[in-house]
Amino acid sequence: MVLEEGPLKTAAENNDGVIKQELINYRIVDGMLYKEVVTRQFRSDGDYTDHTSSTPLTRVEMTMPDLSDKIPGATGK
Repeated sequence: MVLEEGPLKTAAENNDGVIKQELINYRIVDGMLYKEVVTRQFRSDGDYTDHTSSTPLTRVEMTMPDLSDKIPGATGK
């Protein structure tokens, strides 16, 4: 993943005074919603430890709503 300019890139690249970073993604895989957490814990010697976790939250159904009454020509299919 290449980060575009913006606050996420700045936060990821500027580690001055940072003791811990977390990135949280919510991802749907095979109809299950997962919370994925990547944590980087910085040590005083400049090294760090990375940890990842993935927690299933709930089953989800991906369907498009019927928009035919809201948007002319839309079918929701």
